[in-house]
Amino acid sequence: MLSRPPDNYRRRRRVLVTLAIASLLTGCGPSDPASGNIEPPPSPGDINTNNESPYVPPGSNNTQQPPEQEEFLVRQVAATSAYVFVPNGAENSQTVARIDGRDYSVVPLRVGLKPTTVRAAEIEGQGAIAYVLCEGDSTLAIIRADELSADGKTRGQVSLLKLPREVNAIEMAPDGEHLIAYIDPDKPLLSDTSVASLQTMALIKLGDQAGQDELYQLSVTRLIRDIEFSADGARAFVVGKEGINRLTFDEITRDAFIAPLRLDLIDELFPPEDYEVEVSPEADFLVVRSFNYAGVAIFELTDEGLGRARLIDLESSPTDIDLIMADAPAQPQVIVTSRDDGEVHVIGVDDALSTPPDEDVAFDTIPVDLLSGLSQLTPDKEDVLIYSTQSELPQLGILSLDDAQLRVYPLLNRIQSVAVTPDSSTAVILHRRQRGGVGEGLTAQQAFRYKEGLTLVDIATGYRRPIELTGSPSDLVMAQNSADTSVLYVMLESNSITSRGVLRVDLASYRLDQINTPRAPTQIGVVADKVFVSQVAQEGRITFFDIDTNAQRTVSGYELNAGID
Repeated sequence: MLSRPPDNYRRRRRVLVTLAIASLLTGCGPSDPASGNIEPPPSPGDINTNNESPYVPPGSNNTQQPPEQEEFLVRQVAATSAYVFVPNGAENSQTVARIDGRDYSVVPLRVGLKPTTVRAAEIEGQGAIAYVLCEGDSTLAIIRADELSADGKTRGQVSLLKLPREVNAIEMAPDGEHLIAYIDPDKPLLSDTSVASLQTMALIKLGDQAGQDELYQLSVTRLIRDIEFSADGARAFVVGKEGINRLTFDEITRDAFIAPLRLDLIDELFPPEDYEVEVSPEADFLVVRSFNYAGVAIFELTDEGLGRARLIDLESSPTDIDLIMADAPAQPQVIVTSRDDGEVHVIGVDDALSTPPDEDVAFDTIPVDLLSGLSQLTPDKEDVLIYSTQSELPQLGILSLDDAQLRVYPLLNRIQSVAVTPDSSTAVILHRRQRGGVGEGLTAQQAFRYKEGLTLVDIATGYRRPIELTGSPSDLVMAQNSADTSVLYVMLESNSITSRGVLRVDLASYRLDQINTPRAPTQIGVVADKVFVSQVAQEGRITFFDIDTNAQRTVSGYELNAGID
């Protein structure tokens, strides 16, 4: 899969969302539904699309059904191994609280006006670094949390860089030493902006010490929908309305126009506004798919630009592509899911690029007996989860890459998103609540469709645990306890104090523990081997939970202290 900062899930041209959990329904065995009464999944022709008109791009082979619309958890939490960085939410604030998760101490740090987004990382030789987008005065604050302040009294040194006024979002490279400030078209702009300026971006390079940081203004594609980084943080690929820009950070030493990569072979088949791009972690190849073309394209990336390229024809337009980055000497592979023909294709990248142009590329095709619009590789690279977001009563397929064996399990409601625990043991499936109310005579399974819900699936056995949600889904994190088993924490939002807070799920036993919060929760994350949840409070409030015991510790009042010079 694509390389990302460690606390971030895939960010692609799909709607972004977060997850939630609440009370327990009856569990499901590996082959039997919860009450033995589950309805059979609909055939592709019977899919209810909630009265939405199908999206049919010009020239597309995919004319019967709308595209898959999965929603992924993507929130990045501003935390390092020791610190949490919380921006002051008060009007015209100029502070960020640095909270030490080890001893719960709080230091207010002065930054720019109206701090909003924060990214954080551990940098060798510099310690904890936080980047803060301050939209009130278009500045970027760089916090060196372990350095002494200018007066030498507290730890936390802050330097400010002026940003282009149009930018409203930031993304950090995996190395933590490069940051991109750009225009997210889904977010409001806080200043008057002309059409031409929508192509503005800034690259920030972290210096060895304060005063040595660098900022360069770049001109790139507009309407950016995806930013992908190489695993080493040395390159970024910006995908937008006008194509793909490749940024090689070491080569950028001044303000510059970054020309898009020229995909001359397929410009007509892959219009920039309608494709998905996957870039290898080493940034040595990329794969493209589109609704306009029954196939995929693989491009070799060289220092000079594009190298070899190959179009691979399929029976229908793919609905999803993913990468398997195998260890040497095995070659990287592309998993291609085609919903219309019910097949999964596994294509070797090296084989495809080295096949002569007058010969067909050989690849494996695996028939799958379920509606298969999307796929997700487990972290251990042993299984692929196959599913669709279009079926009201979907199935989850678990495909073993070792022997190409497929296991299929029915679910109780439409899929909104799928996440997998880092140890590859459990799939967390968020369901999309269907319209309508709960009437008399409905079974518990049928009623589950009309409520917020989530299902835990044990990948090894197929055991399913559907869980009804009492609060609004907002966010989740996964942690490891002292027994080295996964624990899931879900943030619940609700107007009711008895429904909002945090739900803890022990994924070894499926035990549920809900912890209510007196204030509305706003963010959840992991720091210093603890889970924290910040809450809406004028004075500032954050609660820490011990991962093993659930013991709580609340820190409050830090925003009041931040207003004292």
